Amino acid sequence: MSKFTMVGKLELAKDRDNRLAFSDNLLDSGCNIRQLNLQMKCNKDNFNLQIKSFMNNAKRDSDGILNVNNSTIYTILNKDGKYESVNFKYKDKDKYEDKVANFRKLVFVNGEERMECIDTFDYAMFVHTMLKSGDYKDKIFQVQGTIEFSNYKNPKTGVENTYTNYNVERIYVVDNDSEQKATANMEMYITEDCIDDSRLEEENTFNLMGYIPQYLSKKKGDFGYYKMLEYPLNAEGDKAKKKYELIKRVLLDNFEDNELCKIGFKVNLIRQREEIPFDFDKCTDEEKDLVEYGLMELKDLEMQYGAGMGELKDCIQVSSIARGYSTGATPTNLTLVELLNNGEEEKAKPILNDDLTSDEDGDLNIFDTEEGDDFSFDF
Repeated sequence: MSKFTMVGKLELAKDRDNRLAFSDNLLDSGCNIRQLNLQMKCNKDNFNLQIKSFMNNAKRDSDGILNVNNSTIYTILNKDGKYESVNFKYKDKDKYEDKVANFRKLVFVNGEERMECIDTFDYAMFVHTMLKSGDYKDKIFQVQGTIEFSNYKNPKTGVENTYTNYNVERIYVVDNDSEQKATANMEMYITEDCIDDSRLEEENTFNLMGYIPQYLSKKKGDFGYYKMLEYPLNAEGDKAKKKYELIKRVLLDNFEDNELCKIGFKVNLIRQREEIPFDFDKCTDEEKDLVEYGLMELKDLEMQYGAGMGELKDCIQVSSIARGYSTGATPTNLTLVELLNNGEEEKAKPILNDDLTSDEDGDLNIFDTEEGDDFSFDF
């Protein structure tokens, strides 16, 4: 499972007609879906995060209050250093809370104050209450969690897209001068033709294509979600050439009879509007005359318009190779057909559309703003 860490400003998402910041959706089947939608701004990068809970055997009592006492909690206990998977009723959770393994606990930490939850149902409510209070409006947070991918196939067009969810598990209030950034650790399977060097000559950057593994319960194994990563060399001239050749060896030297190798990376998560510098040539003829005849200074005209906003840059950039892969990508006997088998009878095919990301159910309009909306979050 890919893990992310984001440092920046955190707030509740804005309520919309079709998507509230906090919601409970009780289905006829008795499953209650609780979802808390959050917005994270890491310097110039903007992300949608979520805390999502699925509770079975839920109902509303006669007074309208949601009752999940008979819902099942699945977790892992720590019994004297030995881990054991268990499940129990929500109403019995007090008996198990102290025994739940630390890595399965969901936390909110502010200095010496620490709140722990063992299920996302309570965690979503607690985080919603804290952020809604207004006490954390000017705070900087470090948020940790898992990256979850999902595919959606449009029944009309037949096009299948991959969406990205950022599931929050740990929240820490940190110093206001902390560096704001979004990073992740992820592993991916690559093939021998994983490198696209079409950008190399002009940008000293190449694209790396591969499949990020994620466990699918219906398959009872990992499924590979297609992703293209940017790999900037951050070097020029001969140093860039040598660095590129070294990276190629790390990625490709362990291919023999195997179809796939596995490699891990530390990456930067990028999601921002590119700034377009002020361009005097795009000013009106009258504005140009004002500057030419000394009636207005160019710097004032530049300040008036500022930098424009360009296209959305939404990508994953490799920053370094992860621990454990210093000897290169690890060969595996797994085949691409096996990796892309999603547990259904239909023959699996590579997923080539990965330009959408998700802030809801992995259905539609994931991470996209509605027409006319501002992309940047207001903090």
